[in-house]
Amino acid sequence: MVLGVGGAMAAAFGWHHHQRTKLPQEMVLKPRSVLSAPDRIGSVFHLGHSLVGPDIPHMLAQLGGNSYASQIGWGTTLKAHWTEGDALAGYKLYASGDRELIPAHQALSAPGIDVLVMTEMVEIRDAINWFDSPRWLAEWAALARQGNSAIRIYLYETWHSLDDPGGWLERIDNDLKAYWQGRIIALRKLTIAQGRFLSYPEVRQLPQLHVRQRSVNLLE
Repeated sequence: MVLGVGGAMAAAFGWHHHQRTKLPQEMVLKPRSVLSAPDRIGSVFHLGHSLVGPDIPHMLAQLGGNSYASQIGWGTTLKAHWTEGDALAGYKLYASGDRELIPAHQALSAPGIDVLVMTEMVEIRDAINWFDSPRWLAEWAALARQGNSAIRIYLYETWHSLDDPGGWLERIDNDLKAYWQGRIIALRKLTIAQGRFLSYPEVRQLPQLHVRQRSVNLLE
């Protein structure tokens, strides 16, 4: 099953920059063991935007045999999903026929979700610089672990505009290490934010899901 395959490369730890703290340049990710496939995947929750839409959760469910639910917006950041709720531009809930339409906070804070798949807004550089991607990735991960301590959590790398000057296929390859891994999830385990320490789970990489689209996951 696609979501149950696990990752090939492992990484360091997520890191949150606060207010005007400058993010370091990308860091080299340290290899870790391949993640074993789960015994089963019962329910998946997708948190994303129009590049996820209703189709990708349904496609993965056809491949994996799982049920699913999702919360989608238009070009939505992880921060906006957390702070705006149903006031999101383009806010929409989807679900397979055996599940209810439930907002992300409510769904993830309760037991019953086996896998969380998140993505961030693109342009990814703007999401990192202006919308604090590392922090909100970690907030969603922490919430999901409250509902299910064994949940598998993935960050899905989507594509940029097809007419991007850097080449949309080239950016899928180049941005994975430079931004999705190197700037969002692979920096430091602990940081100080507003006088308190925040702890972040480990990071692993998931192989390609479809063609040259890739995902990285936040795990354990």
